[in-house]
Amino acid sequence: MLRFSHQNDESSQAEQQSQHESSSNVWLQPQREATTTTSGRIITADLLEASFTCRLYPKGDDQERVLLPLRWDSHFLNCRTRSFGSIFGIAEELRHPDDLRHAIVTITEYQRDAKTKVDTSSALHFGNPRNGEAHSEWRRCPLSHHPVASDDTIENKQSEVRSIAWIDLRNDAAALEVLFRSKASFFRSLRSLLTCTHDVSPWQNSNDSDDNSIDEIPLHHDHVVFVLPEPSGLARNFRVGDAAPSWQLQSYVVCKHLEDWDFWKLHPSLDAPSGHVYIYKRLPKRLKMSNQHPETSVPAPDGCLWETVDIKEEERVDDEDEEKEEYEDDDQNEKQICVKEHRLVCPPYVNLEELYSSEVLKALFDPEHVEIFRQEALRIPFWVPWPETQHYSVSSSAHASNPGKPWTVFPLCYCFPANQPENITWVENTNALCPRTCQILKSIQTEELGLVVRTALFSQLAPETTLEPHTGWADLANHVLRLHVPLTVPKGDLCGTWVDGCVETHQEGRPLLFDDSKIHRAFNYHPSESRVVLIVDLARPKDLPLGYATGGHSEELDSFIQQMSAPR
Repeated sequence: MLRFSHQNDESSQAEQQSQHESSSNVWLQPQREATTTTSGRIITADLLEASFTCRLYPKGDDQERVLLPLRWDSHFLNCRTRSFGSIFGIAEELRHPDDLRHAIVTITEYQRDAKTKVDTSSALHFGNPRNGEAHSEWRRCPLSHHPVASDDTIENKQSEVRSIAWIDLRNDAAALEVLFRSKASFFRSLRSLLTCTHDVSPWQNSNDSDDNSIDEIPLHHDHVVFVLPEPSGLARNFRVGDAAPSWQLQSYVVCKHLEDWDFWKLHPSLDAPSGHVYIYKRLPKRLKMSNQHPETSVPAPDGCLWETVDIKEEERVDDEDEEKEEYEDDDQNEKQICVKEHRLVCPPYVNLEELYSSEVLKALFDPEHVEIFRQEALRIPFWVPWPETQHYSVSSSAHASNPGKPWTVFPLCYCFPANQPENITWVENTNALCPRTCQILKSIQTEELGLVVRTALFSQLAPETTLEPHTGWADLANHVLRLHVPLTVPKGDLCGTWVDGCVETHQEGRPLLFDDSKIHRAFNYHPSESRVVLIVDLARPKDLPLGYATGGHSEELDSFIQQMSAPR
């Protein structure tokens, strides 16, 4: 069974657990399941696609028929994707589009139990299956990821059954009201239905994820389908990977003749109201990562992987035998060729206690020190907007107390390049306002790394703010690991980071340490509260590979550094 679990944003952890176990949950019960139609025909992927195509509004109607959104997460993660334009995307998993006629589909219709009372005054809370926890320890261990080397060796899965969960909410006003009340509600709904596991990520072994003994875990479908009475901009534009990192929005379809559609008959002759269909699909597997070097079979160190990347180079056409017109224009004489490179890469998240000495852990997470950080952060008289505005966006409903400033910071020190600690510069103007915090940071030294801190700043993320995908600067991120010390965190696991396809949420007292050189982003989906953390870049331990960020400083950043360092 699938579940919407209702929680209040302000409830305590104990109250959340109590409600989690009570009957206030909204259970979506499986009503019907079939792999064949009433006529005995097997439901195959091509039959399903055809049945949808029959129900699309014809060209010329004032309706958008099919939207295939850009799948940025698949692109960032180098997942295997093909643009066949299919509604359910099953063709992307097959060697040839013609194999759609062999891919069998199981469709399960879910409906909310009519006997369940829904408290629509409370917000949805996700039902995370990882033993009730929303976090992983990320301790280093051998990874067992064995990717498929190329398209030529992709195993044809045409004989396997694809499973689709069909959830029609058009006549369920109570569930719709809770689902779309806010970004926080929708975020929790996706986590409840799709789950926040990393089962398609190469960074966690399969036995590290779900505990299938918990009977409340949603069934593992390949697709989850929402049918809504009206279009939803929130559903169309929401960043699915923040809530459910193994999933993406495959397509949005405007159909007619869906009311009481018996999709086991798959017959397009019904005449009834339309439906707005949102189809969520699991991310494809990542092909270009392996626990062994693809050529030498050398195993990666614990927690790390080998990554195959295509390095683009320019090749000029200088062959004298070429026709003259082929190189009259210099721009046409240059073409790009790709050279494959195998490189060792860090995991997206790492364990602070495992990689650094107890002195580092104590300095940054001793309760007394954390309280010092928090109190000095609360007394900051001016927060400065982060200068590189292309990195963040903010909802129009952001908290009125911080309009136009979705991401603000208060820098304490910086070091460029970060592999030269003698270049560290402490910002006098800000240090004078946070003297005890700076004193603690300056005291963190180890025998191996010397002064551990490279950069430090307070960071404040306004309500309903999302930071766009980006990597750190090469002269910093490649030589450090970035630590978030959570100081003020809204309840409900609504704030966190997405790093290389894996998600962790902030929790006060819990370190969040990640590789800033990888593509990453952050989010705060709480409707009214800001998230405040102390960001500390720590020297990267010598037994971990360096990062591969390539970006340099922007003019906005250099100007910002000069501005903050100028005498006041």
